[in-house]
Amino acid sequence: MAERRREGRRNYAIGQQRMQLLADSLVEKNRNLRQVAWTDPLTELRNRRYAEERLAQEWAICESRNSELGLMLLDLDHFKEINDTEGHEAGDRVLRRVARILEELLREQDIPCRLGGDEFLIICSETGPSGMQALANRICNRLAEPEAWRELPGPISVSIGIASRQPGMQGPDELIAAADRALFEAKRSGRGRVAGQV
Repeated sequence: MAERRREGRRNYAIGQQRMQLLADSLVEKNRNLRQVAWTDPLTELRNRRYAEERLAQEWAICESRNSELGLMLLDLDHFKEINDTEGHEAGDRVLRRVARILEELLREQDIPCRLGGDEFLIICSETGPSGMQALANRICNRLAEPEAWRELPGPISVSIGIASRQPGMQGPDELIAAADRALFEAKRSGRGRVAGQV
């Protein structure tokens, strides 16, 4: 009888261990799935879905702390010509290089995302207009350096629209709209430049 109880406790402990291993495995698999769902497979930057969710979070943090929040929209100038003349594989290599250059230049708190095509978004928490202007200029200058493009079509010209959270803005959609208007202005006024709140 005692032996049977010991055997039952042993089996119970083994069952609990197996359940814990299964639970841990499911947690890990869910974490991996979330990473895949939030990552652009070409550039390995965060994707549009992640950008929208993270911007909403940063907006809430910014409101609660009354801190600054900036946003950049980047569009590679004449990117279609690279695809048309060099091929899509070359275009993909250019997009990957742009992603690596952004990661090199950005601070730890900046969040680069690929929206799709040749469009990128950068969330700049705790950053005002002058900080964003300086960062955007560094990005433009770096992408224009020939040495950044070894064995790739380049250098690349980029248009950047910047915007920062302003009093009276109702939510992150208004911040995106302001950055989008600034990007349009950068393109309209000659491309290869930064426009927006400075």
